[in-house]
Amino acid sequence: MMKEALRAHSYRHVFVADMLLVFVAFIWGAGIPITALLSREITPLWAVALRMLFASFFLIVMFPRKYFLQANVTGPYLRSLRQSLQVHSSP
Repeated sequence: MMKEALRAHSYRHVFVADMLLVFVAFIWGAGIPITALLSREITPLWAVALRMLFASFFLIVMFPRKYFLQANVTGPYLRSLRQSLQVHSSP
């Protein structure tokens, strides 16, 4: 009974991992046609800006502020950014 439950649980994880792999392949493959469409409408600089905006949004969603505050941040600008985030973060 226990082995069947573990086996069903592992199958579910494999299925989710496979679907995430298909999703990543779709996003990766859709990049070229989307870039071709964007190049007709906007300048390359705006296309890169939009790409970075979407990437930063997903990174912020994936790695919340608490992980950023735990990171070993170096450099004067990044150090001051880390300090300002610590001041404004809620306990």
